[in-house]
Amino acid sequence: MAIAASKEAKMRIVRNLICHLEKTGMENYIFLGDNSEFLDDLAHRGHAVIDAIELLQGIKMSGYMNSDGFVKEILAKAYVIQHCLNLGYNLWVLNGNMISLGSKLVEPSNQSVDIFTADPVDLIFIRSSQGSKKTWNEHIISRVADGGFASVKHVSFVHILTRVLENNGGGVRLGKLNEEIMTMELGPNMSNRSLSEGQSKMLFWSDSVPSDSVQRQLGNVNLWLIDSDSSCSAVVCNQKQK
Repeated sequence: MAIAASKEAKMRIVRNLICHLEKTGMENYIFLGDNSEFLDDLAHRGHAVIDAIELLQGIKMSGYMNSDGFVKEILAKAYVIQHCLNLGYNLWVLNGNMISLGSKLVEPSNQSVDIFTADPVDLIFIRSSQGSKKTWNEHIISRVADGGFASVKHVSFVHILTRVLENNGGGVRLGKLNEEIMTMELGPNMSNRSLSEGQSKMLFWSDSVPSDSVQRQLGNVNLWLIDSDSSCSAVVCNQKQK
């Protein structure tokens, strides 16, 4: 599940993310965003989308409807997670400012943990267990939204969620992804060699980095996969088992 941004330059980054998802064979993903025109375009191209504004308008949380975009974003994330858990799906939650390097995201092997988070990226894996279903209720969702209100600086969804679950999570079991998912921050001095060294699986960058800079740096390490008309520059074909 990725967050679709509103500006055209960021839309290109989302389209580049789609090329990477297709390259790694990841198919069961949902885009969550607040730009209905862009989401409509993604939907017409066959991608599953959820309009965050329409979602929240259908939920009786009137106390939060006049809040800023950050609070609405984390509230929409929280409700989508709740629906996925209730349907019995394990899920990854990630933002549009990260790319999985070369392979699918594999579910953590430790079955005793319900929710895994990664630092410093906004990345979560949530298992649809009895513990997570029981914990992920209206009370927790309200506390997560309140955490967004109380944030002087908009910290990450992962940071707010972890704090709420540690204080109000009851029997939910928390773990860290850092041992199973290695991360690397995009930067001007990054090289193809640095990407191939070690065990990095997830590349990320700060939301404050300008989109044209992100595109340039991804291009420098052959990770910009779209051409001038925002189409994937190479056709990716995935073998499906019958």
